Amino acid sequence: MPVLAGGIGFGAGGRYAIQLGATAWAPDPAMGVRLLEDWMDQAPRVLPAPVPLDAEHLAIEAEKAEIVTATLAALGCDASSVRAALTFLVDALENAVFIGDADVMVTCWPAAERLLLAGDPAPSASSTFDALLTAVEGRFPSGQRLMQESRSLAAGGRAGAVDVQT
Repeated sequence: MPVLAGGIGFGAGGRYAIQLGATAWAPDPAMGVRLLEDWMDQAPRVLPAPVPLDAEHLAIEAEKAEIVTATLAALGCDASSVRAALTFLVDALENAVFIGDADVMVTCWPAAERLLLAGDPAPSASSTFDALLTAVEGRFPSGQRLMQESRSLAAGGRAGAVDVQT
């Protein structure tokens, strides 16, 4: 069955859409309509199913609440906005592991930082990153590697990245 994905959630230029198994990607509704109209004239080529979920991706999903709780404890903070930021970041980590791309984490940091800043007290992005990294160390090797890689990307001046350096 053809699948049309749309919007910025699929990365710049829709780069994750095909990896996730979509037949095509549209940046906006107008382009989506044009693609669907084209499909009425000529059926799209449907690609094989994406790579199945791996054990680490599924484990992060299953242990999300535990990871968030451990990170909150390390931060000594349980503000609802900080909990929301951490849940968002663990979702981003899960997606980064699924896709195999640290850029997912890098692009999520600005939104996470906005959530963190709404907290009282508001932990820094750096301390939050460190606490989350500690919570995944030794348990999720791909997640740990991707978080460290995202830190390197941020340190290298990746556009839109939050400075999560210690």
